[in-house]
Amino acid sequence: MSVPDTTSGPRGALRALHGRARGSVLLHRLVVGSRVLLCVAFLPTGLVKILGRPFTRMGPETPIGLFFHALHQSGAYWQFLGAMQMLAALLLLIPATAHLGALLFVPIILNIAVITVALGFQGTVFITWPMVLAGLLLVAWDYHRWESILFLSAPGEPVYTPPPSRAPLSRAELACYAAGLFSGLSGFFGIRGFGAPVPTWTAFGVAALAAVAAVALGLATAWRARQ
Repeated sequence: MSVPDTTSGPRGALRALHGRARGSVLLHRLVVGSRVLLCVAFLPTGLVKILGRPFTRMGPETPIGLFFHALHQSGAYWQFLGAMQMLAALLLLIPATAHLGALLFVPIILNIAVITVALGFQGTVFITWPMVLAGLLLVAWDYHRWESILFLSAPGEPVYTPPPSRAPLSRAELACYAAGLFSGLSGFFGIRGFGAPVPTWTAFGVAALAAVAAVALGLATAWRARQ
């Protein structure tokens, strides 16, 4: 029995594109950084909802305040939203489940992004829509996990496995991402009224420094990989 040809057609084109993307040193760092940032964005806000706390101080006399007031008054639904946000954030942090976290994250953030447009949030659209794009990037990054859903596999067809990273994250880079995650969460937990081990603005300062260091190390790694 001959082995089906998977190097041509739409599937072959997607595999080639995905393979080039997975081989990019900088794109690999962008994916890891996106996972950290999205986790930082969702964990504190999700915890607020799970604990039944209001999300904003706006009164119900404004459209935005009325919207969040109605959601908060829904009780169990408000807590369900928070639980889904926290679940998506935690799944994104675990390499083995990051693809599931991305798949859960996209519909949540897309819904939020549409709400920001519909209610006329000032400036928030410049945050939510980039988060939508980041979520789509993370889903595309794990295309190999979804290929069998998009294309039927023939008997004897080899399973598509993406190429390994050309430059895995160094210990220094991992330390930067970990520092950024910890300090970023500490800062946002502080803003949301939770006790934080580090003062809020100090935490954000450390997070910014960690981000700059991670970018610098990533660029240096990419430069070495090109040599």
